[in-house]
Amino acid sequence: MHAIVLHRRDYRESDQIIAVYTREQGRLDLLARGVKKIVSKNTAQLEPFSVVRIETTPGKEFQYLIKVYGVEYFSDIRSDLLKTAIAAFVMNTLYRLLQSWQVDERIFDLTYLFLTHLENSQNRPSLMFSMDVFFLKLMCLFGFEPVTDRCTLTEMLLKDFEKEKPFGFYFQGGGIICPKEFEMKKKIGEHVVAINKPQLFLLELFLEKGFSAFDMGNFDKKIAHELHQLVYEFTLYHNEKEIADWSKALRVFGEGG
Repeated sequence: MHAIVLHRRDYRESDQIIAVYTREQGRLDLLARGVKKIVSKNTAQLEPFSVVRIETTPGKEFQYLIKVYGVEYFSDIRSDLLKTAIAAFVMNTLYRLLQSWQVDERIFDLTYLFLTHLENSQNRPSLMFSMDVFFLKLMCLFGFEPVTDRCTLTEMLLKDFEKEKPFGFYFQGGGIICPKEFEMKKKIGEHVVAINKPQLFLLELFLEKGFSAFDMGNFDKKIAHELHQLVYEFTLYHNEKEIADWSKALRVFGEGG
C-alpha cells in the first residue's frame, strides 16, 4: 500500500518507529528494524514527506515494516530550505492531529496534492499561503467547512447584508455572520473577527480552487496576509491540540509576513 511518511523516532538501539499515513488504513505506527544502521537501504526512503509503497506484517506491539519501495522523494522540496521547513511543519502537525487507524483517503490525497504543489511551485510568495489552503481543506475534511454565503445564525444571505456595515466571522458558528449579529457577539465577548468582502472572496477562492488559486491573476498577497490570521484561528478553534502559527513559526525564512 502507498504511504506518506509523517514522522520517525528512535526505538531501541538500531530500530525506529515510522509514522505514516496510508490511503487504505489511515495512520500507522510501524516498527522498522535496523533502520538506523548505516547499511540499511530503507533509511533514505523513510525520510518525512517521502511517498513510499510498503509491506507490513503483524507484531505484538507494532506492525513490522518489512519492505519499502520509493515512489516520490520530492527532491526539489529537499533542496530548498523554505520548502523543507513547510513540508516538515505540515507532516509534524498531521502526526499530532491524526489518530491511529483514522482512515480517510481524502486526507491522503490532499497531503499528496499539497506536497506535489510544493515540489513544483515556482511562486515563492505563495508558499506560506499554500499552508492556509491546506489547513482550510483539512478542516473541511474534518467536517468544519466554513459557511461563506449566508449568516450562520440568521440564514440571511450575504447579498442582503446591510451595506457599509462591517460583518464578521463567528468561529463557534463556523462561518460569516451579518452586521447585526457581529456587533451583538462582540458586545458579549464571543470569539468573532471582522472579515471584509475581498478577504471573503479569497477565502472562497481557496476553498473552491485549492492550490490552483495561486495560478490565477486575482490572487492578492496583501489580502492573503490579512486573511491568514482568520484561517489560523479557525484551524486552532476546531482542534483539541495546540498548533503553532505557521506564518510566525517560519518567519525566519523571510516569507509570509
